[in-house]
Amino acid sequence: MSLADGKQRYSITLTKAHVDRFRGLCKSLGMPPTTMAAALDDSLDQLSSVFQTVKDQKGKLGITDLFKMVGEQAELAIEVETQRRILNDQNRKKASRRSKIAKA
Repeated sequence: MSLADGKQRYSITLTKAHVDRFRGLCKSLGMPPTTMAAALDDSLDQLSSVFQTVKDQKGKLGITDLFKMVGEQAELAIEVETQRRILNDQNRKKASRRSKIAKA
């Protein structure tokens, strides 16, 4: 099977339990088998951007710094998702209050 332009196969070692969980979730959500490769590729790109920023600002990155940054990003992602859900809920409530004529 040929690869897309700019793509290359790599041999990496991953934790079996993590891969099994991810694949199981993807399957239950109806996502294609290529989801893991795309997610890892995107994650590496994002992590490289973070590393570049740290390198430009500090010059070094310790493991403590890395985990602190990952934790901050996770908190931000949770906050964004929570706000998105609140807005969706508010929009649904507004839509349900409209008159039948407005709904049509």
